[in-house]
Amino acid sequence: MESVTAQELPYGKDYHLFVCYTSANLHEVRTIVDNLENAGFKCCYHERDFTAGQSVLENINQSMNRSLHMLVILSEALSTQPYALHEIEGALHKRISDGYFIIPIRIEPCAVPDYLKSTTWIEASEDEIDEMHIKIIDAVVKHDIASGRKYPDNGKSEVFPLMTSGGLRSLSIPRFQLKLNTSEIQRRLWENGFQLSVEEMDDIERMVNGSFIVKHLHILHFFCLITMLIYVALTVGTVSITMLLVYCLFGDSPEEMEYGYTVVVVFSSVALPVWLVLSCGIGRIYGIPRVLEKGQEEIYKRLWKINSQYKTKNLFVLYKHEIRSVKIIKYNTKPCKIYLKRLFGKNEKLKSKLVHEHDVEKSIEKLFERIVRSRYIEKVDEMYGNTRHPLIGDLQCLCVGIEQIIQTAPDHVL
Repeated sequence: MESVTAQELPYGKDYHLFVCYTSANLHEVRTIVDNLENAGFKCCYHERDFTAGQSVLENINQSMNRSLHMLVILSEALSTQPYALHEIEGALHKRISDGYFIIPIRIEPCAVPDYLKSTTWIEASEDEIDEMHIKIIDAVVKHDIASGRKYPDNGKSEVFPLMTSGGLRSLSIPRFQLKLNTSEIQRRLWENGFQLSVEEMDDIERMVNGSFIVKHLHILHFFCLITMLIYVALTVGTVSITMLLVYCLFGDSPEEMEYGYTVVVVFSSVALPVWLVLSCGIGRIYGIPRVLEKGQEEIYKRLWKINSQYKTKNLFVLYKHEIRSVKIIKYNTKPCKIYLKRLFGKNEKLKSKLVHEHDVEKSIEKLFERIVRSRYIEKVDEMYGNTRHPLIGDLQCLCVGIEQIIQTAPDHVL
């Protein structure tokens, strides 16, 4: 059997499969469950996992709610068990309301209950008990891929705005900084399945706060205000000095004094405002965008320490300057890499664009590394509706952007 990987369990789910069966088939259930769990699929069944002291119905409802799918062990004895029938009835209701997936498997010749006849079952009545789990895994994996549940949290994100400190009370311009090292934020990330340690959260905080763009964000943000204050100071200073010069040079002649004052007024009301407009305009159009571009490149070089672990942590850390925030997105790149591998495998023209033409997997890894190291990684959060694999929020798949890069690249450069 080809190696398969069980999907990550989303928050609030503890089991891949809730097993519905009768105690007459406990031996078969234990064998099937052992094989499934050895393959990474967590199971829940009555004899082992129900909580002592709770009613059977409470245990059934809680366990089903904590499971992604139900596995029904069909046998002659099943139809005589009222609790098993209650479990199946509950699963049928959940299938309508929540898309709960029911997998019946017939382990011996028997009649299929009427309420399951509309559901395709696995025929395993002539299979060895040690091999039945193979068909179950195949059904689960195919369903997860078809429904987008293989990686159900792909695209889930948390946004952390930069906080301000200082301001009027401290007679200074408010400065921006990221704060992640609080118990509330740590709990929020962990509860939502983000694989970040306290030390890594501290690293992200230090890398962002230590970057050029965040250290000087107060200047960029309040650029026009700062320019206005400089303008006022220059205006007051220039007028004062000019009036002093006028008085010193033309103090003996009222007509000349009046002429000097006119020059001061014209200069103050025309030249300095023009200087103010030009400073703000040139800064906004030419200076600030270049500073931002360089600053964002630098911040992603810093964040590479965390983003380089995307294959194991399945997440990206993004700096979103337009909303002055840091965004952490859960993203498993396996579906994109599988797609690109197939794409290269059936398209020799695209394959010729790779430097390592005979090692497609190596080339794909290099491509992803280049994307994740650069600002292009922001594209995953900027383009919506252009997706190939299911993502929460309808974000763009990385493989869509990478395919566009490949299509326009010359041969043997990627």
